Amino acid sequence: MIPGGANWAGIPGAAVAGPANSYSLENEPMPDRYVDYLVPTSNRRHNFSFGPGFRWRAMTIDLAYTLVYMPDRTVNTSLATGVLPSTFQGRLSHVIVFSLGTNFDFVVPKAAA
Repeated sequence: MIPGGANWAGIPGAAVAGPANSYSLENEPMPDRYVDYLVPTSNRRHNFSFGPGFRWRAMTIDLAYTLVYMPDRTVNTSLATGVLPSTFQGRLSHVIVFSLGTNFDFVVPKAAA
């Protein structure tokens, strides 16, 4: 939550948690000899993410968007049946996430003396 809180959308006590941005790079764990058409594959995956979060009382709302870019990969030898020498051309995937959450306050009863 942003220090001092913000009056978001005219709702008293509502605050913007601020945008979260990230980048991650995944190296491909699958060697060429096991590549199959059923599994999206590339040498690397580049993940670009961002999204805001909102908090109001005990409720939280988070929105996120991730763009996954997979560059080209050429496979000349694969042990998988039916996989010919191939080039997997660059692909883009779009991931959109909406999350609604709440916090619960649990009261622990005091032990009897």
